[in-house]
Amino acid sequence: MKTEFESLHFHTPDIRFALLMKLMQLLHAELVPIRKAKNMKGCIMARHEIYCLILKTGLLNIRQAADSGDVKQCFAEADHLHNMPDLLMNFENEELHHFYFDTMRPSYLSLSKPEWASKYIHLWKSLEVLNNNNKVADKPLHTELEPPNGASIRQVSVGMPDLNAIINDFLKVVKLTGINLPQDSLKVERLLAPHKPPPSLPKGKMAVYVFFLTGDQGKCLKVGKVGHKSQARYTSQHYNPSSSNSNLSKSIISAREELREELGLSDVSESNVGTWIKNNVDRANILINSEYGMPVLALLESFLQCRLNPQFEGFESQQTRPALDK
Repeated sequence: MKTEFESLHFHTPDIRFALLMKLMQLLHAELVPIRKAKNMKGCIMARHEIYCLILKTGLLNIRQAADSGDVKQCFAEADHLHNMPDLLMNFENEELHHFYFDTMRPSYLSLSKPEWASKYIHLWKSLEVLNNNNKVADKPLHTELEPPNGASIRQVSVGMPDLNAIINDFLKVVKLTGINLPQDSLKVERLLAPHKPPPSLPKGKMAVYVFFLTGDQGKCLKVGKVGHKSQARYTSQHYNPSSSNSNLSKSIISAREELREELGLSDVSESNVGTWIKNNVDRANILINSEYGMPVLALLESFLQCRLNPQFEGFESQQTRPALDK
């Protein structure tokens, strides 16, 4: 069955013109404050310029794809750009810059045809250099993101801990084992609620994933690991309680009543738990080259379990809550 988006005929002049006008209005609304920012804050203009060129490239891609009737590429381009206004309006939030680069950009690459994505390569390379020169602020992030599937827009309050600092501590632990694990062999992806599950586990990678309840407290719900062959575990099982014997959605459904009330899960059911997780839970993926093997992956998982004290880990009888030094 075609979605409403796929049923549109982009070769129809009226629809194509309306789409382009809407996108041009968006671009114009963002360019005005950007040009003012150039005169006042020339030192940060470089990133503004890159984002403007990304918007321009995306709009041109949409125009060309619409002209040829390529609906899927139009969707890929629009999905790539749709959170950029939030980034531009909250430009001082470094977490949003990393969210675009670590989450939206890979998502676009998974949807787009290579010949279209290649037009952004030089911009992404420049942006990566600038992002590396700006540290992510160690404080909760408050911003608005567009929710998926037409859900109502709500205020998102993210309490995800400083994962970069946690990874630095983990590298110190690994060093004690005699294993040489370079810092660039680990990559952190942050999927802020409302989030989309990753479409795939990148080739040659293993991962540890962490789920955090959205909010100022940033309570960790679950930590898990996947080897390089565990695609379903990485992408979908935790959003479907019937998909496996143990997953986050099943743990939420079977939680004690008092715990469900404490975590705000009273209205969550088997039929809507997957959607609830996407809309109310932040996810972090820590990717590691598979060449380092399962022992290092297991050590990373155990380290994060000890550090983050996840609510749902193992059977209920195994779930201890030790007092942690602050």
